[in-house]
Amino acid sequence: MAADLSCSEKETLSNILQGIQRDINCLSEDNKSTRKRAIEKISKELIKKKPPLNSGVLQECLESIIKPVLKIFSDPSEKCRELSIQIVLDASSYVQDMSAFLPYIIPTCVQRLGQQEIIETCEELRLLLLELLIALVEVCREKMVMYIDDLVKILQKTIADPFHHVKKVRC
Repeated sequence: MAADLSCSEKETLSNILQGIQRDINCLSEDNKSTRKRAIEKISKELIKKKPPLNSGVLQECLESIIKPVLKIFSDPSEKCRELSIQIVLDASSYVQDMSAFLPYIIPTCVQRLGQQEIIETCEELRLLLLELLIALVEVCREKMVMYIDDLVKILQKTIADPFHHVKKVRC
């Protein structure tokens, strides 16, 4: 994909990745505040940047950060989990091809929502995860077919969710 970028876009990509490399590394730190600051900076540099990044550049950036960001979906800190989910959700609106990330995102969502006992304890984050899945279904329609069993599993588990907003979104 990087081959499709112009020289200036490749330079932008390189500068961004160099600028957030320390933050990517900090996502695995023991200190909750360090992880939170890192995920906030990554979000600021990739998602909240003004003017917004070119979708091709954002795609390449996401390829570099998706695995560490998805690991934060299981972080002990609720705020870190929220920020990481929000990055992926926001990116789904701008990235050219989110289907490249489905093999990573869907299993992570199944881990949080599709187990015998739902792992995600925060109601608002369960809602955010469902919103992410809905966004992915909308932007990756045909590619979602291979994940239908996973989606059904999540829907089966969330049907009994006590949080009424989760039930409403699920329908």
